Amino acid sequence: MHMGGSNYGMYDIRKCDVKIVIGNGRTMSATRVGKLPVEFAMNDGSKMMVTLDDYHYVPEMGDMFLFSILNALQRGWQLANEKMVMTLSKGSTLLKFDHLLKTPKGVLGALKGTLVGLCERVYPSMVGNGEWSMDTNRFHKIFGHVHEGTSKLTAKYYSVETTGTLQPCEDCNLSKARQKNVAKSTMTKATDPGEQLCINISSVAHTSFGGSKFWILVLDDKTDMIWSIFVRHKNQLAKEITYSLGCPELSR
Repeated sequence: MHMGGSNYGMYDIRKCDVKIVIGNGRTMSATRVGKLPVEFAMNDGSKMMVTLDDYHYVPEMGDMFLFSILNALQRGWQLANEKMVMTLSKGSTLLKFDHLLKTPKGVLGALKGTLVGLCERVYPSMVGNGEWSMDTNRFHKIFGHVHEGTSKLTAKYYSVETTGTLQPCEDCNLSKARQKNVAKSTMTKATDPGEQLCINISSVAHTSFGGSKFWILVLDDKTDMIWSIFVRHKNQLAKEITYSLGCPELSR
């Protein structure tokens, strides 16, 4: 399995508790497992974006990373070599372990890579000389319409410089909108029958034999005439009342 001491850019993260025994017998623990996007740079100047599946985050490893060749082989990559350089290939894709690190007893093949954060992964065309810049309002929408303070903290975490001023967001306003409260009482008295109707709806404890669950009560303010209407669903209120009042064209 791939492992390392950074969780920057990880996604599809799951909790785990995997014990790892290293060469000196010491035990370390992997606390998270997921996918880690990395951009590898070869000595010939070529670059390759690779997502390490089954990457285990081991906080105690610090800035060290281990690439699992067996993990790659299980996923269809082919192992070969070009003299001292190990290679992994899959189709036309070729990954070279061409950064050779000398050890007291030999040479260690390594990869040079850069961890890729969320913004780089989703919007790679926005990269420019290592600096990230995005309009504040666009950033606000991309990251789920979060609060301005949270948006700034997120931008700081991902090293994104936001520009401009946050404008009133129509989508945010719509999500916060609520229907105006309906008055529960009135001092206005009707002067003619049918001029003012008082309406209430409530649920009953048990469903009737006809399948009704809600009771609509209509009271004429002038004559105190009462109508009882029983319906199966609350959203039938407007249709049933307009039909009962003799205005079927309003119930359509």
